[in-house]
Amino acid sequence: MPTAHCAANNNKQTNKQTNKTKQVKFNLATVPALTVFVFGFTCHQNIIPLANELQGVTQARIDAVSAASIGAACVVYFAVAVAGCELARVLIF
Repeated sequence: MPTAHCAANNNKQTNKQTNKTKQVKFNLATVPALTVFVFGFTCHQNIIPLANELQGVTQARIDAVSAASIGAACVVYFAVAVAGCELARVLIF
């Protein structure tokens, strides 16, 4: 039966073997992930001016305004997507 000391050594060896460093490759497949990353780090700072402009600031009101803005953005993105598909259908067929 292995002692705790031996088990700890075995875990260290396993961790050393599995912790491989990988380089990041930038190519066309990276672009969609990069846009999400940039959006996440540039839009979160807008919550402070938003909270300053609201009357009677509560967490529920901030959440409601955030949800409404995300919903509006989804509607606009969907409308642009449908318009683009319709334009492509008209031009191709």
